[in-house]
Amino acid sequence: MSGVRAGGHAGQAIGLVAGAIAPGEGNTGLALIAAHDDIDLAAHSSTFALQARDTLDLASLAEHIDFAAARRIVIAVDGGASITLDGSITVRCPGNLTIHVG
Repeated sequence: MSGVRAGGHAGQAIGLVAGAIAPGEGNTGLALIAAHDDIDLAAHSSTFALQARDTLDLASLAEHIDFAAARRIVIAVDGGASITLDGSITVRCPGNLTIHVG
C-alpha cells in the first residue's frame, strides 16, 4: 500500500498487543514509524500515560526535546527527590543536594 492514507475510529476502545509471545526483530515489541511528517499521539479527554517496566528512553536524533504543560511539570524518582516547574522551580530531596558547575 503505497501512497494510501489509513484511518480508524472506535466508539469505545482499541487495544494493541505486540511481543506477547516473543519479541520482534531487534527485541522490538511495537514500532511506530512515519517516514515523512509527524506522529501525533493524544488523549483528548483524559490522561495520556507513557510507561515502561524497565528503562524509558526519550531521544531526538537531530533536534531538541520540548516539555510543556499548562500548569506544572514534575520530575520525580522513587527515593523522594523531585523537581517541580510551575512558575517557580522547587527542588526536593531527602538526602544531599550536589550541584556541579563547569
